[in-house]
Parts: sequence; structure tokens; C-alpha cells
Amino acid sequence: MKVIAIDSSGLVASVAIVEDDTLTGEYNVQYKKTHSQTLLPMLDELKRMVELDLSTVDAIALTKGPGSFTGLRIGSATAKGLGLALDVPLVEIPTLDLPVIFTARINWSVRLWMPEETRFIPEFMSIFQSRSRGASPTCKSASFPSAPFP
Repeated sequence: MKVIAIDSSGLVASVAIVEDDTLTGEYNVQYKKTHSQTLLPMLDELKRMVELDLSTVDAIALTKGPGSFTGLRIGSATAKGLGLALDVPLVEIPTLDLPVIFTARINWSVRLWMPEETRFIPEFMSIFQSRSRGASPTCKSASFPSAPFP
């Protein structure tokens, strides 16, 4: 399965192409431009570099938040446009699940607390715990005032 992945939830804009379990290409930018100025040029450059035939794409994955409201809207609109043009499904992934998804094959036994600061809400967090086959959330993502975690 070939997937185009888009993350526009934070300051860094990211586009990646993944085929099965292999990261084919990745492009990250944190510069003085908005995601609306960077996402499509990044995807176009990455497509050229890895010689991606868009007709072979099976899905578009995107982060659904929490994160920057404007960034998430830009990413969603970009992904929806691509999905409609390519006639492929969209797959939404919670932003706080990303680090766990990429480390799910590692056998770890501690809880992971993933804070993410945003402009208006002090932080979001998710708590994960290892399971026999990867990691799973022990609670839903929630927002909390800034305070030390017990």
C-alpha cells in the first residue's frame, strides 16, 4: 500500500511517502512561510525526487489534531483536494498517536506522555501503555493546564 502522509498540525510542515513499511521519502520545513505556501510545493518536489506516479497512491494520511487550528485546516483541505483528485480515501491520525505508531514495534513497558503546546491551550497529552502487539492509548487525548505530571 502506497500512502502520502501530511502533517500540518504544528510549526513544521511535513510530507512523506510510505510504501508498505518503508519510508520512501520525507520532506520537512520550518521556515517563515505558512503551510498553505509550503505543502503542495513540498509534495511536488518529493514526488519528482522519488519518481512517484500519483495513480499508484492508495490513500492520503493526515494528522487530525490536536494542533494549530489554521495548520490543521490547511492540511485537511490539501489532503481532501488530493484525495478527490486521485479518488483515494483519507485516513485521519491523531497527532499525539504519531510517535507511538512509529515505535509500536519496539517492546517497551513504560508509559509515554506526549505533551504538545499550542497557541491557545497550554498543552494536550495522551498516555500510552505497551500491549502484546504494539501500543494502545490508556486514555483519550485531553487538554490540561500546564502543571507537572505526577
